[in-house]
Amino acid sequence: MNNRNIRRQVIAQKLIDAQTPGFQAEFDPDEAELLGAFTEDALSETEALDSSIDQPELVDGGQ
Repeated sequence: MNNRNIRRQVIAQKLIDAQTPGFQAEFDPDEAELLGAFTEDALSETEALDSSIDQPELVDGGQ
């Protein structure tokens, strides 16, 4: 078994452990990145403004 397979098994076990109520599984930054923890998927400012369809109603006093 190579280092990559061992690392995957460790991460898989940590994910199982993380589902245990009260248990705080710790992931190092590399493990967290592999799991997508640092993936930037926030809305852009334009997307956020486009999604606020009720904005004009709030500006007009809710009418």
